Amino acid sequence: MNTGLTSKSFWLKYWQTKDLVIPIKKNYPFSDLFQKYCSPRQLKTFLEIGGFPGYFAIYLKKHLGYEVSLLDYVVQRKTIHKLLKKNGLKKKDLIVHEKDFFNFSTKKKYDVVFSSGFIEHFENYDEIIKKHWQLTNKGGVMLIILPNLLGLNGHFQLMFDPDNLNIHNLSSMNIKSLKKIIKNLNPSKFEVRYYGGLSIWLENLNQKSLFQKLLVYGVYAIGKIFKLFRINSKFTSPFIYLVAHKK
Repeated sequence: MNTGLTSKSFWLKYWQTKDLVIPIKKNYPFSDLFQKYCSPRQLKTFLEIGGFPGYFAIYLKKHLGYEVSLLDYVVQRKTIHKLLKKNGLKKKDLIVHEKDFFNFSTKKKYDVVFSSGFIEHFENYDEIIKKHWQLTNKGGVMLIILPNLLGLNGHFQLMFDPDNLNIHNLSSMNIKSLKKIIKNLNPSKFEVRYYGGLSIWLENLNQKSLFQKLLVYGVYAIGKIFKLFRINSKFTSPFIYLVAHKK
């Protein structure tokens, strides 16, 4: 059952404000996680869930040679085609499933099932994780990334963008709960960790006040030190990632 905190109209409006046709470089966000957990030895197929316009799928195709698919109920195919062309790829290089995640049914399993910024928009995030797992092939990897709004980032959202905070399920960011959910899936091994050093983000930063911009840039500068020494914590880190390997 869909217990989402957002709607299709919300995401249609959201993506209209973004410049989506960009080059996906080798150092694209989370590239270190892909290199660590998704290096294509026996892993060949990749599904990105809720990921329009498909940046991460394109990264896996372009830089790691995966067969990639995108699943989302918000799809602008012209934008995707332009994005593929921008990155030296063809339409056939990305399989697009324009469907609601809850109604998506397939016999196919994927070597890597991935989402970023998806599960935290639902009340039943545990069921969302389980469906990721159901789509994961034996011997494959489930990799999920979500924001951590229980620390510094959450305080900034509360002060400067409470509407954005309200569309996130903060319970989904509880490390202890996430570990319990993953453990119950009986993976061969798994990790749940804070990630990203020290950083904060605000939607549409270019529209914010000078004071807000200076705060973000100031924290960003300090955050370079945290990344250098790989310091991650509940208070400072902007993200959480969980990775589970299927037997």
